[in-house]
Amino acid sequence: TFASTARPRSDPSSRPKSPGRGTMTWPNGDRYDGEWLEGKKHGFGTMWRCEHGKHRVEYNGTWVHNRRDGYGVMHNDKGETYEGEWRDGKRHGRGKQTYGGRFDGAGADVFDGDWVEGKRTGRGVMQLANGDLYEGEWFDDVKHGAGVYYYEAKGMRYDGVWDGDTPKAGVYESIDPGDIPVVNLPALELMDADQVGERAKRAALASLSHSR
Repeated sequence: TFASTARPRSDPSSRPKSPGRGTMTWPNGDRYDGEWLEGKKHGFGTMWRCEHGKHRVEYNGTWVHNRRDGYGVMHNDKGETYEGEWRDGKRHGRGKQTYGGRFDGAGADVFDGDWVEGKRTGRGVMQLANGDLYEGEWFDDVKHGAGVYYYEAKGMRYDGVWDGDTPKAGVYESIDPGDIPVVNLPALELMDADQVGERAKRAALASLSHSR
């Protein structure tokens, strides 16, 4: 079922062909509410998944021809959240991702950094639920290159080089608890188009300053 705010349609099962806002509901209960272009999700919109009779926000952000593209927040069926930049349906650019934990982020590992085609690649910070933290280079979803690993329970840090998630050469030294950086959680609330636009600007500026 499609309900349009742009103009009424005689065929409620059709996707809108002209630019505008509208809601499309699929037979399985999934729903999209947002902007359309030529029958495709295009612009700002929210995709809801219907699971066990209840709706869950799957993606809230910008779209280009039915693909997540630009900036948005994704919530998967495990309760994990990604907030950041997208390209052609994949996490690409700067973004934050939670792993495990509760739906509100409590008890989760959190990554904040660079992504390339859905994988952590570039520079980033991973804060583990146990208090440990890695800050440095990544490639193909693993620690790779120069980086620093903070061991909270041991009060130590390792500063060295990683190869395929394995430390190869470096130096250990003692640290104070306050020396470990803190990574903020991604957005958990539903955002409107203006909020998404503002966060996209901040992400772009962060990526620019990070690359200098």
